[in-house]
Amino acid sequence: PVKVPIVLLSKGIEVDTLLSPIEILREELPGKYSKYVCAVSGPSFAAEIATGKPTNVTCASEDKAVCAAVAEMMGDRYFRVYTTNDVMGVEYAGALKNVIAIAAGISDGLDMGCNGRAAIITRGLAEMSKIAIAKGGNPLTMLSLAGVGDLMLTCTASQSRNYTVGYRLGKGETMEEIRESMTEVAEGVFTAKSLHSLTQELGLSDEMPICEQVYEVIWNAKSVSQAVGELMDRTPGEELDHIVNLTPHSPHK
Repeated sequence: PVKVPIVLLSKGIEVDTLLSPIEILREELPGKYSKYVCAVSGPSFAAEIATGKPTNVTCASEDKAVCAAVAEMMGDRYFRVYTTNDVMGVEYAGALKNVIAIAAGISDGLDMGCNGRAAIITRGLAEMSKIAIAKGGNPLTMLSLAGVGDLMLTCTASQSRNYTVGYRLGKGETMEEIRESMTEVAEGVFTAKSLHSLTQELGLSDEMPICEQVYEVIWNAKSVSQAVGELMDRTPGEELDHIVNLTPHSPHK
């Protein structure tokens, strides 16, 4: 029925269309339903939610009433729901953090230390911001539960499937070996592929070095040592140019 919120919990970028889940759903649903679609995202391992561990997430909708309704329905003292109207920021933060988590896992697998992992997370957050801006999102959303909150969880916890893929790559396993032994899906593997195509379409390939190296390692069998070497050989630039200048890119159609 119309006026019932439709809550999306999926994260990723479709390989064929390069669209996020909410963009796909809006294309498929009749127009009268589209305003009731929202996305819920944030640092939330299902096992911890199921056992009543404190969890905080973000609900994103362009309609404040939809956000408020979802927050009231889903929220309790252990599961808190914050709201935002930045749907694109939340959607693409949720997709890209899985790719960055693979990079963080590689860093730990190579024993690059806490400094190395912190650099991956921080510069990965910058790459997430660039895509958010290009897709019409707010870069400040990267500082939210759906942004840095989910990124921190996914990049530092052994329960994270994406981090685990990266860690095993860092320890010398091949993607074929990892795929054969995994029983669950690591979304970042396919997101790395679709993100590679999306960044090319948006003209951002040179501004997404971490995500591009993850793509090369997973899909072109580049060695992790070569990928790390190429990242470290890059010339550092102005750290916050992508936010200070806010050069808009044409949104994906």
